[in-house]
Amino acid sequence: MSNIIQFPIERTLKSRLDVASTELEEFYDALGRVDMLAYQLEEQAGDVEEGYKKLLNRYIGIVGIENTEAKYLEYGVVTVYSDEEGNFTLEAPIEPK
Repeated sequence: MSNIIQFPIERTLKSRLDVASTELEEFYDALGRVDMLAYQLEEQAGDVEEGYKKLLNRYIGIVGIENTEAKYLEYGVVTVYSDEEGNFTLEAPIEPK
């Protein structure tokens, strides 16, 4: 009386669960690798950005912020102020040489 008969629906469901759990494991493994790659890219970008900021500060120190092309300010640390009349002032933290 200890023989348990598996019905076809139970075998089918277990089989589908096995397939789905294997797929999920593969997806989550891939997501983990993507997270690690994103972290590494962020670290590398941060390193390049630090060098960029130093170069930008040197450049601004030579030509002045008012003569610095806007495309160079995109990744730099620049503060924009506006007054009540709508005039804008740019300020960059120039590091001592």
